[in-house]
Amino acid sequence: MTANAFEEDRKKAIKAGMNAHIAKPISVDIILENLERMRQNRKYFNEPAEKS
Repeated sequence: MTANAFEEDRKKAIKAGMNAHIAKPISVDIILENLERMRQNRKYFNEPAEKS
């Protein structure tokens, strides 16, 4: 989360290895959407993927 809201700032954050970029003022919906997207991509979490 950052106060830097310009597109250039978002690109720099992603290039630096951040998983997402959320600018202030925050929106709970945006945070939840990003958390769900990261949860679905298990490489961000220390839990094994569900077995099929």
